Amino acid sequence: MSKILRFMREPNVIAPPLLVLVILILLLFVRLINLDALTGDNPYMALVVLQIMIFALPGVFYCKLKGVGYVESTRLKLFGLNQVPIMLFLLFVMILGSIILKFVLHSIGISPTIVDDWTTAVPTHPGATIYIILAFAVMPALMEELIFRGILMTEYEKFGGTSAIIASALLFGMIHFDGPGFMIYMFVGLCLGFAAFATRSILAPMILHFIYNMYAIFVENHVWYMLGYRPSRVLFIFIASSAALVFLVLTIVEAERLFYNYAANREPEPILVKGTLRSGLTGVLLSPALLVCAVLFVIITLAG
Repeated sequence: MSKILRFMREPNVIAPPLLVLVILILLLFVRLINLDALTGDNPYMALVVLQIMIFALPGVFYCKLKGVGYVESTRLKLFGLNQVPIMLFLLFVMILGSIILKFVLHSIGISPTIVDDWTTAVPTHPGATIYIILAFAVMPALMEELIFRGILMTEYEKFGGTSAIIASALLFGMIHFDGPGFMIYMFVGLCLGFAAFATRSILAPMILHFIYNMYAIFVENHVWYMLGYRPSRVLFIFIASSAALVFLVLTIVEAERLFYNYAANREPEPILVKGTLRSGLTGVLLSPALLVCAVLFVIITLAG
């Protein structure tokens, strides 16, 4: 037991994806059981409970194994007002970028999921709407960010910020078991990862994730309705692409300003690369546990 604890507490590339592997197995188990028999009259509340069991409990157990003081290292803290601009810019990059990426994938014959089946018809009853927001906006933002931008990025950042952002985004894409939509989830994961990296707070990606989910539930169908009108499609995509590029540049400029302020105030400065980028990415992405997650993801998406 002491050897296991020592292994878990030392920096390595095997332990973090093991946590995701457990989550993947739990998600697979949920897919195999009859949810209709479990959810009853309130499927949304049941989904909230399932998310707590699948994400929060393994996450808490992992933190417990890491020892005293580990939770503080996950940056569960408030962000400053000077970090709000980069969050706003990243939000527009996420939304506009996902629209463009989905349009491109759809154009080449790949049809990613636009909106989850549970949310295709948002009821008008206020009570039901609140449950939908809780189940599909609030809980995913809290639970998934705790795991992927909290625990995983904390672990992987020992091998460089770039490796941490890419690895967490890759695993974030896998847990949705959506082959056609994998690129969308990974793109969103990259944006959320950079938000956590630049602000040094996982509350920032939590808020961005929540707003993005609200957009997906209540607004995205209207966007695709507009794209269905052919005469305005090219103009819409051109404007969206131009705006996304502008906000991406603003994000980079704002990140440089934040990193300069960290150095000027003698705060711990985010480090994008430790050693060489190639060695960091190779070590992280070719770890046995992450490869097992990738194989499981491919098998399930092909079978489904």
